[in-house]
Amino acid sequence: MVYINEPNLYRLIIKSRKPEAEPFEAWVFEEVLPQIRKTGKYSSEQQQLALPEPERNILSSIAKKSYKI
Repeated sequence: MVYINEPNLYRLIIKSRKPEAEPFEAWVFEEVLPQIRKTGKYSSEQQQLALPEPERNILSSIAKKSYKI
């Protein structure tokens, strides 16, 4: 069995000519890396939207009230 560490896995995917690699490569180069360069971190929208709606509403209400103080 051959083991490949994470950095080398990315190198293989980037060099890959398979169609399956293209969406991953596009995501890394078009979304992940630019966001890391701009903000120093990556956060996907899915992670931000994972909070259930009632909790989002409560947090939104608190945030609005805190700005009024």
